[in-house]
Amino acid sequence: MIVYVHSHDVYDSDTTFIRHRKLPDVEHIIIPYHASVDSIINSIIARARNKRSIWLLVLNAHGNSTFVSMGTNINQNNVHNFWKLAPYMTPSGRGVEIHSCLTASARMKKQVVKDGQGLKFLRTFASSIGTTVRAGYGSQVGWDSFLGIRHGDRQGMYETPWVSVRPSGEFKNYKATDKPWDDR
Repeated sequence: MIVYVHSHDVYDSDTTFIRHRKLPDVEHIIIPYHASVDSIINSIIARARNKRSIWLLVLNAHGNSTFVSMGTNINQNNVHNFWKLAPYMTPSGRGVEIHSCLTASARMKKQVVKDGQGLKFLRTFASSIGTTVRAGYGSQVGWDSFLGIRHGDRQGMYETPWVSVRPSGEFKNYKATDKPWDDR
């Protein structure tokens, strides 16, 4: 199954990427602004129902270097709690895609820096959840704007260079034109 987890404040909180629209088992969860990380994890587990059932987990939110602005924020201090999801992830699945701005970046500025705190955050996430985690280095426009103007891409590609991090900590950088589903 594919589970999309959307922050309450993103405009495209009901969007399924075109590449997933014909698949039979796609779930969407909208996270309220006050939800704790444990509450987010429990919501995902409730949707998963069975162990090893999540082939891809998509986090769709605002963000910045080292955090995902979802609920009370997923950050370096609590991302290790995602170990609770490890039994629900499909071992041969696609892992996690984080679609939020600057999450992999080293600094909280709009620049691409390919080393530092953002990568440390992603390494902790990947080792905790036991699967590959992907995120962009720069701003992610998304599919819809708050003005209702369609832009960006509907496939779920990253609009800036991005990184794929394995549970071992090994990582590989990609160009914005590289497809996140072709990184094996």
